[in-house]
Amino acid sequence: MKKYLLASSALVLATFAVNAQAIDAEFYGQVNKGIVWADNDDNATGDVIRFGDVDTNSTRFGFRGEQEVRPGLSASFLIEGELKDGDSTGSFDVAGDPTSAGASTFTERHARIGLTGNWGSVFLGRTSSATDGITEIDLSGVENLGSDLEKIGGGITFFNSAGAAAISGDNDTVANNWDNIEGFSQTDASDRVNLVRYDSPIFNGFQASIASANGGSWDTALRYGNKFGAFEVKAGLGYVNQNVGLAAAVNDDVTSWSGSVAVKHDSGWNGAFAYGRKDNDSSAIDDTKLMYVKAGYDTGNWGFAADWGNSERANVALGGGNANGREVDAIGLGAQYNFGKGVSSAVTYRTFSMDRETGVTEGASDIDLLMVSTRVKF
Repeated sequence: MKKYLLASSALVLATFAVNAQAIDAEFYGQVNKGIVWADNDDNATGDVIRFGDVDTNSTRFGFRGEQEVRPGLSASFLIEGELKDGDSTGSFDVAGDPTSAGASTFTERHARIGLTGNWGSVFLGRTSSATDGITEIDLSGVENLGSDLEKIGGGITFFNSAGAAAISGDNDTVANNWDNIEGFSQTDASDRVNLVRYDSPIFNGFQASIASANGGSWDTALRYGNKFGAFEVKAGLGYVNQNVGLAAAVNDDVTSWSGSVAVKHDSGWNGAFAYGRKDNDSSAIDDTKLMYVKAGYDTGNWGFAADWGNSERANVALGGGNANGREVDAIGLGAQYNFGKGVSSAVTYRTFSMDRETGVTEGASDIDLLMVSTRVKF
């Protein structure tokens, strides 16, 4: 399979090299900003209000294009960047200094080329892996609630009632205690990396994908979408084998199975379920698990939803230092209104609670947050 992917990537490069005419390009993007209030029992700073980007569907812009270069063969490209300014994932433990509420960053999301024919599509460059978003399939119309819930308030620290961090070291935040097990995110890296990916044609609603990235990591996924009478169904299942390059005491290969399914009735009622399990292949490290459930109602303009999620993280964090297992539960409520022409506003409430396996003198206090946001597409 790797030889096939390498041959496919060579074909992509050769096709772009022999076609001198430029492909028409489209400029697109969006700006997504929010106001977040958070309370984590930090006696030093108290409640925090923060303004910034919404990381669930971040501010971004790019160029994209696709054009037939010969009968039955189309070439495409995608260049996309992400701009964050005090995003909703960042730390909320700031003492009122607006310059400390999160640095501005610009990140390359996509920079890839591709070929598409009746045999499927091949993409080469920095782009989504085969399993990117595999646990985030959703039909609710409420985008700020999802299994990637660490993207709102992920940088908030768990404190105890005495106002001290509940976990020492660098693993005391929501994001370091939550894993939605999708893409090449086994070390909290981006799900978009330099790779070659093949997507099959869609056959009776099914589409298969496989990708190979630097370092020998690879993943594969099967997605499905169809309509049965009044019910719309979307689902996906993925497998990841990632070389994380840890110390010799820990196996370098981390594997995971994960997926999600969403169902929506024509009346607007809908639901989603996601599950994932990561095998760290070492007796010293527990498996990581994810379970997520969501229910909602979509009127067309309005969307309403509630969700619950549970994540059990390994007792040794990949890439850094906590020696105690953690389990996080999250409950959320959300509403989103679509004005039309790519403009929408949302209200999101979420509470996080955490339990630890060992070494706890006092448990972590719950974290509560409320966010109001607006997104404008162009």
